[in-house]
Formats: sequence, C-alpha cells, structure tokens
Amino acid sequence: MNLFLMIVFAVCVFALIAGISHTYNKKRREAFTKIAEQLGLEIHFKLPQEDWDRIERFDLYKSKSRKHTVGLAFVAQTDSTRITVCEYNIVVNASDDSSVVPSIVLLVWDPRLDAPALSLQQKTWNASLSASVSKWFGYQFIEFPEDPEFQSRYLVRGESEEALKAFLTADRREGLIRHSVPNFEACGDCMIVVHHHLQLQPPKIQDRFAEALNVLNSLV
Repeated sequence: MNLFLMIVFAVCVFALIAGISHTYNKKRREAFTKIAEQLGLEIHFKLPQEDWDRIERFDLYKSKSRKHTVGLAFVAQTDSTRITVCEYNIVVNASDDSSVVPSIVLLVWDPRLDAPALSLQQKTWNASLSASVSKWFGYQFIEFPEDPEFQSRYLVRGESEEALKAFLTADRREGLIRHSVPNFEACGDCMIVVHHHLQLQPPKIQDRFAEALNVLNSLV
C-alpha cells in the first residue's frame, strides 16, 4: 500500500469513528432529555455556576494538575433543598497523553445539614495504601474505635476531630453504612456523594436522586 492510500485509509477510519461518536452522543443526549422531561427535572449540558461554586469547596475539585468538566447535569430544587446529579470528568495529564476518569457526583445543598468539613471514603486496598502514604505528609485520619463496623469500612478525615465526631453520631454513621455510601464529603450546607469510574445511565437517574435524598435524610 503506497503512502497516498495509507493516508486516505487513515482519514476514512478517523471520519468513521468521529461519525459513530457523534451519533452515539446525539442519541444519548436525546435519551437523557426525554428522561428529564418525564421526571420534571432540569437538564444542563454544563454544570450551573452555583453548583461549581459549591463543588469547589471539596477535595474532589482540589486535585492539582487536573482539569474538571461536567457535560451532563440534572437538577431538582425546592425552597430548602437542591439536588444536582451530574456526570463529572477529571482529565488526568500524563506526559503527552491524557486520560479521563468519569464519576457520578450527587451534590446536595440544604441549610439543615450544617456539617463540618469532612471527607469519608470506603476502605479499599488502594485507599488504605494512599492513606498510609498521606500520614507521612501529616494528614490525620480520625478513628472510631467505639464503632468497629464503621471503622472497618471507612477512612475519615476532617479539619476538627471534635466537630467531626460531634457530627458523625452513631445514628448518622449507621445511615451512611445502611445506604452503602462509597465516597462522601460535607462542608457547611453542602455534601457530595461520589461514585468513581461510573457514567450516568438514563434508567438510573431517578435512583440517583433517591440515593441523594436518602443520604441527606440520614444526616439531618
């Protein structure tokens, strides 16, 4: 195959991939728009600024050398509560390459929450290793020896151990376990629940709002 034919072939392959991607994304947007209409939700193809302002409080957003984007968000709001379910992407740069780490983020605003700054993540091999390294750099993890089940499931950090323990009462700890909260952060009147390495699926949108509301109700 000569050089000209190789170039033509490469261009055709690229055009085919681009066309398939465009069609897939178009159908996906249409499916999500239909679900939003059925459920009476707002739908956004970029995160509203007021939600960015709240997410910026959390460790999720504070990763250095990374770009954070949201291409899909659903919002339900009352006078006292706002729940935003979004597809949150972190672009990680590695030399000349980059990779996208997708997550589902459930962002809840509710003045009744009144939480101290804290982060909580399920214990996994990677998380435990990261915690061990973090301790060398002065990060403090708060323990709950009086609650072995909670202690065995979660790594917890916060700015004030006294405030954090006052907030994470036995009932609230039980609620987090009962709802199988994977990764959680709270600060003041906001909280986020994060599912890493997942993308939103149209049939599951209502379930994500129910999950956010269940976690909120277990904390207020």
